[in-house]
Amino acid sequence: MNSHRRLERFQERHPDIEVRIDAADELLDLRHGQADIGIRYGKGNYPGLHVTPLIGGAYHAVVSPRLLQKRGGLDDISKLQNFALVHTDWRGSRDAVPNWSMWLQAAGIRHPHAENGHLFSNEMMAIEAAISELGIALVSRANVEEDLAAGRLVSVLDNHRMKQADFRYFLVRSPVSNDPVNVDILHAWICAEAGVAEG
Repeated sequence: MNSHRRLERFQERHPDIEVRIDAADELLDLRHGQADIGIRYGKGNYPGLHVTPLIGGAYHAVVSPRLLQKRGGLDDISKLQNFALVHTDWRGSRDAVPNWSMWLQAAGIRHPHAENGHLFSNEMMAIEAAISELGIALVSRANVEEDLAAGRLVSVLDNHRMKQADFRYFLVRSPVSNDPVNVDILHAWICAEAGVAEG
């Protein structure tokens, strides 16, 4: 279901709660009141915050089916070098999110241009680049479900997928809030939408 529709349902149920969403890549300091709740992707080590695991964070290599056809497919891993790699320039710790270097190392693959390719400042831009046939992107499965279902992208190299048990999405919140009742309501709603027990 579309996330905007989910938020509309929340607002219909709780019209007095004002929700402001900031989708910036920079981490906000929840401990000092920059936000009440956050959704972070990583390994769950967020000192001083209440942390609730939300959903798994599987990353997949995705490519436009048109580009895949133009380059003669990718039935053999050696053909990966025929494709440009689309990178996301995650701010902060380089190993906080799966990246091509990690993926290639985990798969035991040497790519002559592993550090080269197209670099984008956020994952949504990297997804658009893959749709636009600029190369293969390594992105969160949760963010490309609709594109895969619509045929704009296809998942490739799934048998070489990196083990990512440590990476997932987490709901985080400060133990102190200026509006604890409303924060509790929003926290409970997010957990219910994700189908997880509150942490």
